[in-house]
Amino acid sequence: MGLEELLNDYEAYQARKLRPMDQDYQDSLGPEEHRQFLKETTNLNPALGTLLAAGVPFYTALKALGVPLGGTGEMKTSKPSLAEIGGAWTGYGQGLIDLLK
Repeated sequence: MGLEELLNDYEAYQARKLRPMDQDYQDSLGPEEHRQFLKETTNLNPALGTLLAAGVPFYTALKALGVPLGGTGEMKTSKPSLAEIGGAWTGYGQGLIDLLK
């Protein structure tokens, strides 16, 4: 069973706050948090969801280059990964499907 079955929308973000400085924990939640965020954003505003989905590879590349994009100090952020990109794009697709229902 994956995190998607265990966590409702935005619960991944809440779970991140339980162990804010544990990098492995943050990395395990990253793809699911990105999925939830893009799904909800796309449901609320498809144009914004599309822009964010298009920008995910750039965001991940900036993280890989060490550009500070949050997650410093009080809470770490997940390391850049293809799983993070996949999670975001999955959420974007789920958001679009929800709009068609």
